[in-house]
Amino acid sequence: MTQVSGQMALDIVRRAFFPLHCGAEIYDYDDMMRINVVNDAEESMLKLPAISKDEFTDSDRLGVLLHRLRDDLSHHMGFQLEPWQMPDIKLLAT
Repeated sequence: MTQVSGQMALDIVRRAFFPLHCGAEIYDYDDMMRINVVNDAEESMLKLPAISKDEFTDSDRLGVLLHRLRDDLSHHMGFQLEPWQMPDIKLLAT
């Protein structure tokens, strides 16, 4: 596990769903994150209102979550997402 800052987690999440648009914010005194993925017509395709800090600051857990959400969008909802993989946090931090 590698620790991820809140800002880095936001950057990673926002890039994980191209070509869809992803809004993400941290709230509740930096303890929670919410995600809303929308299409070009700004229709919500995926909404997660509460992701705990334990999940979004742990690179392994964040990666698993994002891959699962991408899988839901592509395989179960039929969206064609651009290829993506969890970035190497150690490289991003340097």
